[in-house]
Amino acid sequence: FIVKKDSNDQDYDESNNVNIKNNIENLAKNYKILSVGLCGYLIEWCLYTSTAKQIYDLIGHSIMDASLSMHNMEIYIGCDDGIVRLINFENKFYLKQQFNKVNSPITSIAVFSNKHNSEEIFCTGHLNSSINLWKKGVIALTFGNKTYSY
Repeated sequence: FIVKKDSNDQDYDESNNVNIKNNIENLAKNYKILSVGLCGYLIEWCLYTSTAKQIYDLIGHSIMDASLSMHNMEIYIGCDDGIVRLINFENKFYLKQQFNKVNSPITSIAVFSNKHNSEEIFCTGHLNSSINLWKKGVIALTFGNKTYSY
């Protein structure tokens, strides 16, 4: 993830690739570089040293996928225990919300916004090939719930 540190900053312009050093300095000054993985950590990276700046162990489970909220100050994290967790990082990183557990590990997650009322909706894909559509933190629709063998 590349996340803007301050909403008042100008957007990073990838088309202006004058030189890599200026672009890295712009990214390091105005953005946070984050990653997640099966280790269960949320990692904030330092672009100057290419090392971990901070390592957050907020989850305690393998992180299968993550997606930024529409507000860019929260991350929806799908875990191997079937739980979606919402991490806030506006001023500091903390677990804001944990949603109801489903019976299959979450392998993918996508967040989108409802045009009519700016409500965030997210969708999760699962190891058993099912898909859940979540509204207001509750499963609103499920596609498939069988375990398929190949």
